[in-house]
Amino acid sequence: MRKVLKKSTIVLLALTFILSMVNFNGVNTSFADNNDTTQTTTEESSTDTSSDTSNTTDTTTDESSETDSSTEEDENTLTSEDGFKYILEDDEVTIKGYEGSETDITIPSEIDGHKVTKIGEAAFDGNEDITSVEIPDSITTIESYAFYNSTSLESVSIPESVTTIGEGAFANCTSLTTVNLPSKLTTISYGLFASCSSLTEIEIPKNVTSIEGYAFYTCTSLKDINIPEGVTSIGEAAFYYCTGLESIELSKNIEEIGDYAFDSCTNLTITGYSNTAAKTYASENSIPFKTIRTAWDYAKMVFGVLIIAGIIFLVYKLRAVIKNKRYLKNNINFDENLILVDNKDCKISITGKSNKTLLNGKEVKAKKKWAISNFVGYNYEIENKSQYPIQVYTKYITIGDYTDKFNLNEEIPSGKKAKGFAYSKKANSLDELKEVNGIIAICINKDGNKEINQYNFKID
Repeated sequence: MRKVLKKSTIVLLALTFILSMVNFNGVNTSFADNNDTTQTTTEESSTDTSSDTSNTTDTTTDESSETDSSTEEDENTLTSEDGFKYILEDDEVTIKGYEGSETDITIPSEIDGHKVTKIGEAAFDGNEDITSVEIPDSITTIESYAFYNSTSLESVSIPESVTTIGEGAFANCTSLTTVNLPSKLTTISYGLFASCSSLTEIEIPKNVTSIEGYAFYTCTSLKDINIPEGVTSIGEAAFYYCTGLESIELSKNIEEIGDYAFDSCTNLTITGYSNTAAKTYASENSIPFKTIRTAWDYAKMVFGVLIIAGIIFLVYKLRAVIKNKRYLKNNINFDENLILVDNKDCKISITGKSNKTLLNGKEVKAKKKWAISNFVGYNYEIENKSQYPIQVYTKYITIGDYTDKFNLNEEIPSGKKAKGFAYSKKANSLDELKEVNGIIAICINKDGNKEINQYNFKID
């Protein structure tokens, strides 16, 4: 009978320990998915209760030894006068819990002359009474889930001495609004502030290189956060459902951004550099992206503008060259003006010869298919030196073997000059304007009395 009772007692202790371990594991992962935790706990309990009878004796023996170890640990846990539970290892104290009644607590730097260096795993797990915690500079480590589910905790003062903060240390602290992080911290651990729905802002130390998965999962009140230049990776769902987050700047040093890192951040605009992981992530997940322009970007823009300006200049110069070639082809300017007449009344000069396209007697630049003609002739200048109006016209001209008449017919007031183009309808090219001679007439109108003088001219 005693043997049966003894075996039954061992089995019950083993089952109790299994259930407590399942519950503990469920707590640690619940910030990511409470439904998954419940399911996992149920499945593990079901599996444990339905294991084969043949293995019961071995399992009972193993769990019995673990229970003895747990009991031994409980026996090593001490309680200070102000209610802190702790253990002593290598002459250093690790805080394991708190049984006092204070809501604003200050963790001691020493207990019974021993230095306090750690806040142990799940030390304040589920403590719904504490509202603020001040941590002494003797602490170097805050272990995983240290303040998990401390739903009334509003503020935490963490000293610069802390170098490590374990995963989920402040997860589900739904009242936490502000927390300072020590500058020596290099990693924002997995689920560190998950479900801290009241957290509005936080300064990430510049030495941090990694933000692990679920670090700020569903921090719905978070509006402002800096990501230091040294951060190279952001883990899965790190900022998932941070609906209050409006902008975040990601450096070009970030090499990896995990799945769902900024998923469901409905008001977010990511600011960063082109050709980076941040730009790629934003594009692939349809998140608005604002590009930061670097000096090189502006240099490329200026270089591009210069190239365009250079092309425009070259086109302009090319057009000018083409235009000049066309001009040279159709215009011959004399080195010295050819003087046909120069007396006290009038001076007539020939400055060159041209081939021009005329429309209704006026020169046109663009060729049209109607009402235009090409004419070959001379460019002239006429100066009226007299005190009376004059009229200048040609009587006839001889070009080679044929006789024609220039269209020259200018009326020039006293003291004025006139420029024009005198052409022949029979000449078809500049080369045909050779050995041109003729008679030019100058009519002076002296108060109604006309005086006509004729002059012979020759143009070789």
